[in-house]
Amino acid sequence: MFSATELDDLSYAHAQRNIRANRLSDRIYVVRVEADTNEDGPRFEFDRLFGGRMIERITSESGSDTPTTKDEIEIQFTMCNPPFYSSAAEITDSEARKERSPFGVCTGAPVEMITPGGEVHFVSAMVRESVYGRKEVGVNHTWDNDDDDEKMGKIRRIGKGTTLPADKQPTTSSRKFSYLGPRWYTSMLGQMGSVVEVVRVFKELGITNYAITEFVQGQTRRWAVGWCVDGWRLSDNIARIANPNPTLQRLLPPRNTLKFDIVMGENDALGCLEKVLRSVEDATFTPDDGANPEGSLSSYVVSVTCDTWSRGARRKRKRQQEKAANGNVVSEGDCSPEFVCSIVLRSEPDRNRIQMDVQWLYGKERSLFESFASHVARKLNSDDGG
Repeated sequence: MFSATELDDLSYAHAQRNIRANRLSDRIYVVRVEADTNEDGPRFEFDRLFGGRMIERITSESGSDTPTTKDEIEIQFTMCNPPFYSSAAEITDSEARKERSPFGVCTGAPVEMITPGGEVHFVSAMVRESVYGRKEVGVNHTWDNDDDDEKMGKIRRIGKGTTLPADKQPTTSSRKFSYLGPRWYTSMLGQMGSVVEVVRVFKELGITNYAITEFVQGQTRRWAVGWCVDGWRLSDNIARIANPNPTLQRLLPPRNTLKFDIVMGENDALGCLEKVLRSVEDATFTPDDGANPEGSLSSYVVSVTCDTWSRGARRKRKRQQEKAANGNVVSEGDCSPEFVCSIVLRSEPDRNRIQMDVQWLYGKERSLFESFASHVARKLNSDDGG
């Protein structure tokens, strides 16, 4: 289901008419909202919009069985095409600077085209509110050991079909993920300079999980940014522009896919990888054969609850064992995953080696993910893969 908002009465009426004409009333709902601003810029109030007023209006307008409580609503992403300009004079100046006349006539209403401070101020206010104004409006995502339904895209429940031995099976009956507010926020931007300014806001607020892309249609070029204040990660082909210019290259987010060369033949690779994964305490994995990319040997989804492989983790475990031996109670900690990743093995017969791609799917601590990926690669490249 898609939910949309409109500020302008005429736009709202046209949106309703278009939805009915295309028989999409059961999939798209439009809510009439009022502009709300303060000295810091526009206020979006996502928690109230998605968790309260929008759901109430959807229910009353549709007459359907749409959930009416925010605990039942899961917002995957938001999408915004912001007002580009700060004033009517800026629109005139922008048109005067163009070398060619536009092929079409702009029919946008002033409320759709103009906002104090322009698109940078508008989107920056949205970014800040996504960080500071968050309230819980989502649902808990649960992995049950006896349920193998697919959840959250490539992240699957760990249980049936697992390759783990009995002593490595998860000991809890469920694992829960919770998120606050929309999972991803996205917005278009009309100028590349605006991308620079918005990414500066990301860094100011400590947001490292973001995406940049661009759209090219004829002589028109636009950009878009996305950001997530939780741990859900995008693949590099979505989050990063393939061949950016130098300005955008400096703005791109860190890669979420790490690639390693494994000096090993195809026949040995699969068995050795499973052996390495079994050796990692507090890690569970399951084959993801349905998602195997073309040319891959195998694919796995791996869930890790804590660092047990690094030297520091081994020292910590030794101290805990000593405390337990002395009769002290040692907390087991949270069993929720610290991160989830996929591991794909690809054959490269011409080079007599295997390529291992480790893609980060969920998690907040990049150093932990990178440490795990390097550990697996290092173990595979040892003499026996163990």
